[in-house]
Amino acid sequence: MRFLRIELVNLNAFHGRHRVDLEGGLAGAPLFLIVGPTGSGKSTLMDAIALALFGQTPRLTGRRSDDDHDPRRVMSTGTGEAMAQLEFA
Repeated sequence: MRFLRIELVNLNAFHGRHRVDLEGGLAGAPLFLIVGPTGSGKSTLMDAIALALFGQTPRLTGRRSDDDHDPRRVMSTGTGEAMAQLEFA
């Protein structure tokens, strides 16, 4: 399975609609790395993939506190909807 595109709406720091094209800029590379400074959204991209595939994210299923399991924690603050979509081949 190859991920082609990730589309997300209002997930954590990504307010609004965002689309990440993993096919165009990678020129068919079999392996890629997602890098960036703290707070740049790397974990949110992983959350979007997990949400699109499984309907939940591992960050909300760990055993910490009851507040950590609230699915609204993955939504951007002050928004009423969120979406994650993954296109793969």
